Amino acid sequence: MTPTTRSAIHSDPQILGGAPVFVGTRVPVRALIDYLEGGDSLEQFLSDFPSVTREQAVAAVEEAAAAQRASARSRAQLVLEANRALAEEELEGVEAIREAFRLTD
Repeated sequence: MTPTTRSAIHSDPQILGGAPVFVGTRVPVRALIDYLEGGDSLEQFLSDFPSVTREQAVAAVEEAAAAQRASARSRAQLVLEANRALAEEELEGVEAIREAFRLTD
C-alpha cells in the first residue's frame, strides 16, 4: 500500500467488536477469507456482499499478501541475526582455543 492509498480495511471497536471490516460496510474481511478458502470465487463473494466493491476486495487481498511478505521478511531477518550471533560466538570460542594452545607452546 502506498502512502497515498487508503486502506480498504477498517477496524473500530464499535463495529463487530473491532473485527476488521471493509471500509464503509459492516462486512468482516474474514468473510472474504472464508469464501476464498472454501473454494468460492470472488464473484460469488461480491454477489453475496454487494456493499463490498471489487476494488475493496482486491485491495484487501493485496494488503494481506503484503503483510504476509513483510512478516516473512521479519522472520527471515530474525533468523539471520540469530545465525550471525551464533557464528560470532563460535568464532570467539575457536579464538579462545587457539589462544590457549599458543600459551602452552
